[in-house]
Amino acid sequence: PITEHATPITNPENLIGKTVAEGRGFRSSELSEFIVPTVSQRTAEVIQRMTRMKLTISYPLKYGSRTIGAWMFHVKKPELSEEENRLMQLFSDQISIAIYNARLYSRVQDQVEELDAKTKDLGSLLTVTQQAIRSLEPNEVAQNIVNAVPEKLKHLEFVAGLIVDYDMKSSKVVPRTITRVPITEKALDIIGKPLNEFTQQLDLANPSTLIGRSIVTREIQMSDELEEFVSPYVPKRAARAAQKAMNVGAIISVPMVVRGEVVGAFVFFANRNPHTITDRERDLMMAFANNMGLAIENARLYKIIEEKAEELEEKNEYLKRLDETKSNFLSITSHQLRTPISGIKGYLSMLAEGDFGKLETKQQEIVDMNLLNVERLVKLIDMFLNVSRIEAGRLNLEKAPTDMMAMIEDVVRTLGQEAERKGLTLSVEKPNRKLPNPVIDEEKMRQVVLNLVDNASKYTKEGGITIIPSATRKVFKIEVRDTGIGLDEADAQQLFGKFVRAGGGAKINANGSGLGLFIIKKIVEAHGGRVWVESDGVGRGSSFFVEIPLRAETAKAEETA
Repeated sequence: PITEHATPITNPENLIGKTVAEGRGFRSSELSEFIVPTVSQRTAEVIQRMTRMKLTISYPLKYGSRTIGAWMFHVKKPELSEEENRLMQLFSDQISIAIYNARLYSRVQDQVEELDAKTKDLGSLLTVTQQAIRSLEPNEVAQNIVNAVPEKLKHLEFVAGLIVDYDMKSSKVVPRTITRVPITEKALDIIGKPLNEFTQQLDLANPSTLIGRSIVTREIQMSDELEEFVSPYVPKRAARAAQKAMNVGAIISVPMVVRGEVVGAFVFFANRNPHTITDRERDLMMAFANNMGLAIENARLYKIIEEKAEELEEKNEYLKRLDETKSNFLSITSHQLRTPISGIKGYLSMLAEGDFGKLETKQQEIVDMNLLNVERLVKLIDMFLNVSRIEAGRLNLEKAPTDMMAMIEDVVRTLGQEAERKGLTLSVEKPNRKLPNPVIDEEKMRQVVLNLVDNASKYTKEGGITIIPSATRKVFKIEVRDTGIGLDEADAQQLFGKFVRAGGGAKINANGSGLGLFIIKKIVEAHGGRVWVESDGVGRGSSFFVEIPLRAETAKAEETA
């Protein structure tokens, strides 16, 4: 055929080659100068004699400044006229345009066909992915994927798929699932064993199957013989019979890589020759395998999370029951202790007052010390009872307009002597205007202020405590500022939890219960307010803030908001 007569453009003796190389035309009375060495000299002479050619002319075919080829023609007269030369040049230009357009059209058509194929591939990949993520059960996801292969990849002549899992720790390869169609059912019947019995121990240095090799090398492996993928785990004779039953000519093993790790392989079965697999199809199979591997792995992780969540929920329920048991125990114990301790406190008070006769100095000291300890026990029991009421939802508030300034001054009088005994100052920074009276439960809010001042006193060695009341149009605010041990940010964030104490607090005062601030928080929140602490750091003092709405309606509105 003429298409097999290629001429190197670098051959200086061939005028067609020179026409293309130099971009200009040539003419000669010898045909051989144009076609030798593509054909022999003798053949060229015979052709010229038989056709009675007297002149051969070549013209370059150009598009713009680029030479895209050449053409030649033969005439039976020794020369062309000037008009004939102009006509042939014009004809050359038209041929150039026509050839260039034909090439361009061919390339566009090829690109359109390739784009159509890629669009179809991506559509198939998207559809299978959508089917895969409909379920969150790993085995169901895997089965949905392989079942979609013969339908969604039919245009590639793929008839079935097999998913194989790889366990990196044990180096075992375990078939998970295969497309459920008649040809695969027949093949499995021939093999005579279920898939999960064909576990392979992968030799990383020298894999015995192409499936193993694709996992180790992370490269696609393909063959026209099934036995190369399954033997020696499946006898060769059975493998050949199974392949014949499936009528497949190409088996392709593609590694599934998820987050940088090989998790298995996806094996495609196709009714075609493996040598016809294109680079585009290889890319599609790689993308398909990795996407499907990711879908299966995500489903597996979701199942683990779901199981852990159920386990955590069970443990949380158990902890709730333990917490309720503990709260009930505290409530019952506190109630049982309160009565006898109140009696003891009463008798000690009578002894201290001399109701049973005057005590000696040493006796008086012992009675006073025991009375102080009993009062501490009573406070602790009251604290436990308050916590029990709060957790049982029995924190009832009896609200009424309350003179907060009078309450604060009463707290200062109550705790002033104790502060003075410790060498501390306790004062109120009075506002320059009369503050409004909030609608609150006076007794419980008094307990809040008492506890805040008492807490500040416990953790302040020197300096003093200042109570700073203020108000805006909507809220009443109390700041209790001390010069004590201060807090770091971590302690400040958790300080209002139950049984929580600041890191350095236990070293200074080991008798605290860790419940006072918890109770304060619950009482303030029950009023629709908030409580928080600020500190510049350890050793730099602290400021505790309480903010409560001025009216009960405001509290309700803020709770709703």
